[in-house]
Amino acid sequence: MRKAVLPEASGPASAGQRPSLKLRRARAWRCLEADPRKPAERAAPEALVSTAQLSFHGERLRHSGPHAWLPDATEFVHRASHLIARGLGFELCRGVCLQGQAAVFSVSIAGSSAGSSIVVGVAGPARSMANVLRQRGLR
Repeated sequence: MRKAVLPEASGPASAGQRPSLKLRRARAWRCLEADPRKPAERAAPEALVSTAQLSFHGERLRHSGPHAWLPDATEFVHRASHLIARGLGFELCRGVCLQGQAAVFSVSIAGSSAGSSIVVGVAGPARSMANVLRQRGLR
């Protein structure tokens, strides 16, 4: 795609300008094209960490990242942790974090009451998830 640039002022109308405002040389119309001296723009790096958000009752709200399995796994782990917590006499489980040598999968509840809470699942390489691990007290 080519874009036109308006010609800059030159000639008698600009002759009355102060010397600092005079144009050094007259320019004509020209096309704006990519400068071959500039390196090509790099594509944005592919996301390594995935995030899924579900309602407390399992309805999918949002999903981003390369792990397509994350919403289903988040729902499963949330339900399982809720059942285990109930079986042990607790009201609910606020979070679960599974950490391996290279990868992490974390499910937690964000919000104040069960009715308005959001279940958040995050998965990705352990190196990229250092903040999640620190928040959980695992690092």
